[in-house]
Amino acid sequence: MDKATPIETPKGWRIYANPKALIMLALGFSSGLPILLVFGTLSFWLREAT
Repeated sequence: MDKATPIETPKGWRIYANPKALIMLALGFSSGLPILLVFGTLSFWLREAT
């Protein structure tokens, strides 16, 4: 019987060094940033209006 060699998976922060993971991280951040800015500005305007 031959033993199969296990595939090594990156551990810790090394998994984020993958270019595909970096692209997905950047897209996720950029898609959430406008929501944060809109809600932050809107809540400031509503606080100042009262």
